Amino acid sequence: MTSILKYLVNHSSSGSMKNGLRAQSAVDYVVTYGWALLIIAITFYVLFALHVFNSGVVPTSCYGAPSFSCSDVAITHNGVLSVALTQATGLTINVIGIACSTVTNSVGNGPGTGNLWAQDYAQAPQYYPTNQLQYGLQIATGSSNVLQAYCYNSGNSIAASTIGSSITGYIWLNYTATGLPSSYYNMVRVASFTATST
Repeated sequence: MTSILKYLVNHSSSGSMKNGLRAQSAVDYVVTYGWALLIIAITFYVLFALHVFNSGVVPTSCYGAPSFSCSDVAITHNGVLSVALTQATGLTINVIGIACSTVTNSVGNGPGTGNLWAQDYAQAPQYYPTNQLQYGLQIATGSSNVLQAYCYNSGNSIAASTIGSSITGYIWLNYTATGLPSSYYNMVRVASFTATST
């Protein structure tokens, strides 16, 4: 028995025992700090899931109706809507008027406030920030044009808001199409949008 103890004492300071202690120390280090990193990762995941780091910015979106698409929607703090509208009706359309409202009418087929019939610029210039539609605006199928109009809220006033606030609304066009009688007008809701006021 004494020889076994002498052997263990003599070999306890050998390199294999030191390497074993180093390996054990490395494993302890990795396990300890691994748990800490895992806890930190879970904490960040929970914080992101709860939107703690959300800046409060509402994403801008625009959804076109069938045969229409929209992009680059923006609305200013004084209620001027600007939208790039593309049409794919298969015909060239002549835009007579545009309307923007945050509410629909009671039937849901037109604006609830503002330019109720999407009247043209000549009849209702107060609904337009520019005279862009003074003589109508032709949009060929597959083409895009930027259109502007004042957007109205449920109080029947221009949807003025503070910078950074979110506005959700609807866009209607009043247009004629090539190949149809000139008296044939379409008033169609072409898009719905959400934008942050700038």
